[in-house]
Amino acid sequence: MVKNWLFGKKRKEDADALATLKAQQNRLQAESRNLERQSDEQKALAAKMLQAGNKAGARQAL
Repeated sequence: MVKNWLFGKKRKEDADALATLKAQQNRLQAESRNLERQSDEQKALAAKMLQAGNKAGARQAL
């Protein structure tokens, strides 16, 4: 179960549970920002390739 994965078998105090969830949320937000940045870079690269006439390369970049 997700509950056991997040918190373990023993019940944690509310403050510990909130800290665990906050840390998980922060990690996911950082990963999301990183993936969005990578996506934007790939879109820019594809646009440059299209302007240069490289359709196959642009498809590969996306």
